[in-house]
Amino acid sequence: MLALDIILTQNDSNTQLDLKDITGSYSLGNLGGWGSPNVPVSTVTAVNLSGTFRPAPSNAPSVTIPTVELMPSSLYPLPYYLWQEFALTPSLLGLPTNNFEDGIYTLTYTVVTVTGTITFTLDGGAELVVGAILTDADGNQAYILTTNGTTTATYLVISGTLTDTAFTTNFAATGNITSVSGTTPIDYSTTQQFFITPNTDCCIGNKLSKIDPFCECGCKDTEVLFDKFMILMGSKAMCACTQNNSGLDALGYVQDYCAGCGCGCG
Repeated sequence: MLALDIILTQNDSNTQLDLKDITGSYSLGNLGGWGSPNVPVSTVTAVNLSGTFRPAPSNAPSVTIPTVELMPSSLYPLPYYLWQEFALTPSLLGLPTNNFEDGIYTLTYTVVTVTGTITFTLDGGAELVVGAILTDADGNQAYILTTNGTTTATYLVISGTLTDTAFTTNFAATGNITSVSGTTPIDYSTTQQFFITPNTDCCIGNKLSKIDPFCECGCKDTEVLFDKFMILMGSKAMCACTQNNSGLDALGYVQDYCAGCGCGCG
């Protein structure tokens, strides 16, 4: 079965996050990938995103990210591609800020496919098989999801709407469709957590770049800065192993240090 996998990466600024489908194609080393015997990427009819955002510290209220249809849209019309990418902005996700705040983004990423049922007769010879691409006489196409091989099958829409006509396949089977059912959406989704800190990273990075290389080990400001840098790295490690409250509290401690730093971040 298809097992979606996504990554979320920080852009050069805090105004954009890049979301990418890294599910990959089906292989013996990637059984949850796109393509036969799983659903083909060409059958996706919509993509939705929803979730929550938790800022620091851990007792701060979380923010709901309402469901947004990423595809089809004016920014991202169909078709959906292997390694599909989306550029996310705060306004696109319904967030009340112009920039992405630092914290935990828990996102549910859902792709929608469509399935239907046909009955058919064969001209003889080969059976209809799972994974076949069926084309009716009007040029409409469907991917065979399940079948008994000789009389019935379920399919995922590739293009158009199948009609009661003769059909061909990319394998040997040919015949006639005798009836077509209504189509039913099938959803595949994944929920993943991402700890994003573009503003705090910017602050600490700018401060580190200004360190005097000739400062002796007793330089208090340098010691404080490295202390905050290590706490920031620790907060990332804590959230990576789902110690979310501790990670957010550590992030809040560094944010207090960066507040009003004049780094040009945020």
